[in-house]
Amino acid sequence: MPMEEDVSALMRDMLPPTDAEPPIPNFLSGVRAGGARRRRYRRLGIGAAAVATGAVLVGGTFGVLALAPGDDRPATSGPAAAPPRTELPSAVEPTIPPPPGSPIDNTTRKHDVLIAAFRANLPPGVVKIEDQDPDDDTLFFKLTRSDGSTLTLEAGVGPREEAGAEPASECDRGPSYDKLGALMPPYTDCVRALLPNGSKSVTSKFARSQDIIVSLRFITPDGIPYSVRSSTRDKYGTVMTGQPLTGAELFALAANPAVFAALPPTHAGPADHPANEG
Repeated sequence: MPMEEDVSALMRDMLPPTDAEPPIPNFLSGVRAGGARRRRYRRLGIGAAAVATGAVLVGGTFGVLALAPGDDRPATSGPAAAPPRTELPSAVEPTIPPPPGSPIDNTTRKHDVLIAAFRANLPPGVVKIEDQDPDDDTLFFKLTRSDGSTLTLEAGVGPREEAGAEPASECDRGPSYDKLGALMPPYTDCVRALLPNGSKSVTSKFARSQDIIVSLRFITPDGIPYSVRSSTRDKYGTVMTGQPLTGAELFALAANPAVFAALPPTHAGPADHPANEG
């Protein structure tokens, strides 16, 4: 036991005194201070990055440079530096005529030629002629008399027949019926005659209620059949206010060399029967 006490005393003597121990450094305060500094640095970095990003976005969006007050230097990039836009007037589509010889061109020429011939040779009392459809192959015209009443005039040509043939007379037909099965009134005023150019012709008249059609059909010596007719309905079925031309007036038109020369050389004629039967 004495020896153990001596050893314990010896070891105590080898250790430094308690008041000689160096103080333990306060790491916690340093850690707190360092953390605060790093957080300030991060906030400053984030703020600086945000300012830089905002400047880039503002510059990219508006394309302008930050100028000092009173700085009148021109912008060097972006839309602000582009020259002002000049609005050009909208282009007007040009009107392109149909090529010569095309179907549209041929139809237009037929209308123009024939209406000019009719206009120069209108029957007495007729003061105006209008084309009802210049773009259609059917040659259908509206006439106006001096009293304001209206009527129609139509012309056309059919398939070639035998040379020297005579046109069939409507009066030679048997009974006919409309779409509802009602008996149609017969044709009247069928008169055959010879045109000055040798064409054989026949006139006829159909009348039922408001529908009155007077027609002249003739065939040239070489077999070309033509028809000229007048009625109380226009191309679209509208009832006109006046009476149609007479057979004698139609004959006078067809006998006129200028009108005959203006008749179309291709099929564009009215049907053989009234267009508004029924």
